[in-house]
Amino acid sequence: MFCLLDPGTGSKTIRGMESCYFNDHTGIICRRYNISVYPQAVLVDCPARKMLYQGKIDDRAISLGVVKEAAQQHYLKDAIEQLLKTGQVSVKNTQAVGCFVQDFSSEPKL
Repeated sequence: MFCLLDPGTGSKTIRGMESCYFNDHTGIICRRYNISVYPQAVLVDCPARKMLYQGKIDDRAISLGVVKEAAQQHYLKDAIEQLLKTGQVSVKNTQAVGCFVQDFSSEPKL
């Protein structure tokens, strides 16, 4: 199952994923999976509550505001394909590049 998480930034849905879009305006999911920037992919074995991959979707983003036209590496796709073929993922994480997710822990309590 796939879902699209808005980390409280007001992100737009991706066409075809409207039914699996949800807002993490309290930061619970971001904290649980240490999501600090977006976009970022997280591949989780839900029954085992084990993170299998976390990081870049692909290698298009080089640095904040600098993006290649086309990806040569497809990290998330490769992780999913490895998981389906072998039951394991060899690359566990990559450093995601993007905008920082708001630190909800510093929000004033109302």
